[in-house]
Amino acid sequence: MTLTDLQTGAARRIGQDVCEVAGPGSGKTRVLVERFRWLVEEKHLSPLRVLAITFTEKAATEIRQRLAKEFEGAPGLRSEIERAYVSTVHGFCARLLREHAILAGLDPRFS
Repeated sequence: MTLTDLQTGAARRIGQDVCEVAGPGSGKTRVLVERFRWLVEEKHLSPLRVLAITFTEKAATEIRQRLAKEFEGAPGLRSEIERAYVSTVHGFCARLLREHAILAGLDPRFS
């Protein structure tokens, strides 16, 4: 995967979270996938400690598919990659509330 210098800087920034804002077709998904891969492979973070949020389910699905492809040679990481927090803002919030419904004072069957 080839990235521009600016994209590489975003994908490999250290010491802070990254919020990527760019127009259509600019490589946002490629940068997010590379950042995720870099954090897991180079910085040895568990995939379950990386959060990737996007605005559309289509983009979240694309990221999940690309990550599965990136890590297809690492079967030990496969189940963690499949459970990683890659979703829309709405999906992430719903998942978080479902996982901690009682702590949040919610009925676990909320919708």
